[in-house]
Amino acid sequence: MRKHLTLWFLSTCLALASALPLPEGSLYQLSSRWVNQRGVPLELIQLRGKPQVLALIYTHCQGICPAILKEMKDLEAGLTPAQRNRIGFVLITMDPQTDTVDRLQEYARQENLGENWILLRGAPEDIRELAATLDFRYRKTNSKDYAHSAMLTLLDAQGEVAEQQVGLSAREAINRKLQQLLMPPR
Repeated sequence: MRKHLTLWFLSTCLALASALPLPEGSLYQLSSRWVNQRGVPLELIQLRGKPQVLALIYTHCQGICPAILKEMKDLEAGLTPAQRNRIGFVLITMDPQTDTVDRLQEYARQENLGENWILLRGAPEDIRELAATLDFRYRKTNSKDYAHSAMLTLLDAQGEVAEQQVGLSAREAINRKLQQLLMPPR
C-alpha cells in the first residue's frame, strides 16, 4: 500500500510540474517539431523534466563533430549510473537531408549511444530557429559539409540555458553546472 501511495504521489507531482508554465527564456517554448532516431515525432517540450546536454552536429562530419560527441560521451562517462538516469543527451542534426531517421539510428548504434540519447532531425526552418535561439552559427560550405560552432549547451529541467560553452574544452564547465542541477533541493 505504501509503495502505491508513493508512486501515486510522485506521478501527481510530475503531472503538476509539467502543467506549470514554462519560464520566459525556455527553449521548450519553441513550437518546432522534430523526429527522433526511431522515427517518432517529438516537440522540445517533451524533454522537460530533467537536464539535457544538447549539441548541433551532422553525422558525416569529419571535423569538429566527432570531438563534440566525445566531449558529451566523456561527460556521460563521468556520471554515476543514478545521475545518468536523471539527464538526457540530445544531438540535433543541421543536415536533415542527409541525416535521415535511418542514418540517425545507424549513427546512434555505431557510436554506442544509450537510451538517454535522443538524435533529432527537423525542417530546415526549425533548425535555423533553434540555432538562432542558441546563437549557434553554421553555414553550408559545399554540397556535403558545414562550417559551424563547436558548442555544448546544458538546459535545466525547464529548458532554460543553464550553461553554454563554445570550444572543445567545454566539458568541465558543463559538468560543474550539471552537478549543481543534479543536487537534491534543500
